[in-house]
Amino acid sequence: MPRRTAGQGQIRLRADGRLEVRVFAEGRRRTRALPKGSSRQMAERVREQFVRESREGRLAGTSSEFLAAYLRRWLSTTAQRTLRPRSLERYTGVIERHVIPTAGDVRLSAFTEQHAASLHATWARDVSSHTARYHHAVLRSAFREAVERRVLERNPMHGVHPPRRIRRAMQALSPGEARQLIEAARGDDLEALYVLAVTTGLRLGELLALQWRDVDVRHGRLSVQRTLVRLRGCWIVSEPKSLRSCRTVALGERAVVALEARRIRQAAGNAQAAPEWGAGDLIFTDGTGRPLIGAHITERCLKPLLTRAGLPRIRFHDLRHTAATLLLSEGVHPKIVSELLGHSSIELTLDTYSHVLPDMQARVAQAMDDVLR
Repeated sequence: MPRRTAGQGQIRLRADGRLEVRVFAEGRRRTRALPKGSSRQMAERVREQFVRESREGRLAGTSSEFLAAYLRRWLSTTAQRTLRPRSLERYTGVIERHVIPTAGDVRLSAFTEQHAASLHATWARDVSSHTARYHHAVLRSAFREAVERRVLERNPMHGVHPPRRIRRAMQALSPGEARQLIEAARGDDLEALYVLAVTTGLRLGELLALQWRDVDVRHGRLSVQRTLVRLRGCWIVSEPKSLRSCRTVALGERAVVALEARRIRQAAGNAQAAPEWGAGDLIFTDGTGRPLIGAHITERCLKPLLTRAGLPRIRFHDLRHTAATLLLSEGVHPKIVSELLGHSSIELTLDTYSHVLPDMQARVAQAMDDVLR
């Protein structure tokens, strides 16, 4: 094959019989091997594309930007525009604490699968497998844009497999334990919070963002419209986790009674602390009307309550798992449970609570026997 002048690229035949296109740009050689059996005409088209992208400064892998600069710019632009506040904070923490200190001085175009594997080795030593998988997903998202902008030829995270997913044991209360918790919470300042968590499966952020205008006691239902999170000491009200998280939830009699008691208790506190009372309409607040802090609820309220009731020490989020498990165990259709929880799909519900399905299938078999008997 004839040699071309500088900058025009080359086509060569490799030892394995495949055609390879080479282009020199910014002092670096970029190569692309074509599939076996590719024609010379196809190689010429690839060469012309390489040359054109090189002249326009779009040839993948020729960026001289350092990884740290790219990731910080990605966080301040694309990530800030597309991620929820809490997710953006977590992405920033991953990149600033677990990526930049180790690989921030590597040029973006030089970052390879070997660098990605080295990061995974560090994560395997410092964090859990679940956290390492999350770190992997963050970097994969960041590099995806670099590939789309032709800064990289391929996503280096695709060539490295994250750790195997290890499911965390779910700690859901049994029906007897759930009743025991609700009885122990009777008269507690946060009784309504615990009752709603167990009977509706709302997320803690959704519960803390509830306002009295969201509750229709007469018809026994409430509307989930927002979620409340605390970032760097500031409260942020945002949309729920997904589109299906905006939903209307039916309330049982016990939940309605607990909410009415909460309204009376809050009104009394409002009268006593009127000068400091917040202007919000939130259902769950402290004595001055300010939002409650999720971590304080778990550590200072829920866990002492569980200890007094003789129940296992679980997370607040496990009350949501309890609601789903109790409903599925009682034969409620997974589609209904998925809508109640505000899951993005019924597949997520079935995957999360697959441990409940064997008992449900046994009931189905028994029901079929009853029909045919």
